[in-house]
Amino acid sequence: MQYYYQIFGWILKFIYNLVGNNYALALIVFTLFFRLILLPSTISQQKGAAKQMRMQAKVNRIQEKYKDYQKADKQQLIQQETQALYQKEGYSSMTGGCLPLLIQLPIMWGLYGAVYKPLSYILGIDSTVLQKFVDVYNSTFSPNNPVTLSGRVTQAEMFVLEKFEEIVPKVKGVSQDIIETIRNFDFTIFGIPLFARPSLDTLKHFGSASATDRWLLLIPLLSALTSLMTSILTQKRQEKTGQDTAQMKQMSCMMMFMMPLMSLWITFSLPAAVGIYWIISNVLAFLQTLVLGYTHAPRRVLARLMVEETIERRSKEENIKLMAKNNFEN
Repeated sequence: MQYYYQIFGWILKFIYNLVGNNYALALIVFTLFFRLILLPSTISQQKGAAKQMRMQAKVNRIQEKYKDYQKADKQQLIQQETQALYQKEGYSSMTGGCLPLLIQLPIMWGLYGAVYKPLSYILGIDSTVLQKFVDVYNSTFSPNNPVTLSGRVTQAEMFVLEKFEEIVPKVKGVSQDIIETIRNFDFTIFGIPLFARPSLDTLKHFGSASATDRWLLLIPLLSALTSLMTSILTQKRQEKTGQDTAQMKQMSCMMMFMMPLMSLWITFSLPAAVGIYWIISNVLAFLQTLVLGYTHAPRRVLARLMVEETIERRSKEENIKLMAKNNFEN
């Protein structure tokens, strides 16, 4: 898994160098880059939604056909004819909706792995050197719950950055050049340190809290708000296309509020860098949904599919007629 994260880390470092060693800007470009990479998958979802609309209309006709049959016979006949329809049309619910989402998950994990390790991937600090910082952090700040550099996605480097000035005097065998490299690394956005974590305690002591702690509260709020905006837009699009049944509508409403609430809660326990990434990703997802809702609206895509099918059907008919004519002449 470590090598997998490194691929994303190299890309982030390349962008970081390209934009003049500005990490915040690199994070924005990094997120935009992978949104563009995932664009074909998102378009595939739009086409899948159009195919689903088309297939649902045909399935409704099958159900209407057998509406007066006995219940046991009706269900079996509907299922058999629906399955035959899917095979004839080459339709699959997996390729229509689930598969594009499954493609996105490994990329999302890679993004998180890269964002969590700026010292390794951006500054190129060797793991043996980083381990010395981690050892001091553990012995000083977390002796009963030590953090590690290896294993799953870890926040060890974030903790080192957060307590860097307190760790440095106790670290042995690390060159001053490496210390200065880390010290001069601008891991902030609008002055907010990206290694810091928003805290609910800030709300309790808002009047006496530092300006940084107050600004950090905006990250969970913006993360939840941007997630809610995207969910609402997606829900509105589904209502317009008529995709959502009563059951689907109920589930969509639950998800519309559940995801922002989860985002709000989780970002209070994560470094600001991850929260900022979520905000950027949500904003780009909102804009992408807005644009694709116009350029690849399911009804518009459905109209194109029907035109293409008509052309293909007429082409086959012409070929059959031509073959029949040639056979007759021979």
